[in-house]
Amino acid sequence: MTPTPLAENAYISGLVKTPGQKIRSLMFKYTRHSLKKLEALLEELEYAIRYEKGNFNSGYALVEDRKIIVINKFFDVEGRINCLADILSSITVPSEALSEKSAKFYRQLSREVLPGQEEEE
Repeated sequence: MTPTPLAENAYISGLVKTPGQKIRSLMFKYTRHSLKKLEALLEELEYAIRYEKGNFNSGYALVEDRKIIVINKFFDVEGRINCLADILSSITVPSEALSEKSAKFYRQLSREVLPGQEEEE
């Protein structure tokens, strides 16, 4: 069975189990509001996000020495969130650099969306 694309206000929900983890329930909305919160979180980490057209193999480019993220401008909200989540999972996020609101959102992302990220308690 092939997965169907999500609508702009769709939820990802279900049970996920990865090696060494407990089964957990997921509930994350792929909306413009979630995208804005994710963009704000990355901006607090001093990353500049640009939406441009170009040939990106993975849909995005990360210029690490200048902290610039370039994402294919033709991606929909779900695609943009997935790209930013991939990037966020590959960088080190110092919790002291985030506002309380962004830190709470990052903890939610860590539990529900980001691969290989586990919340430290």
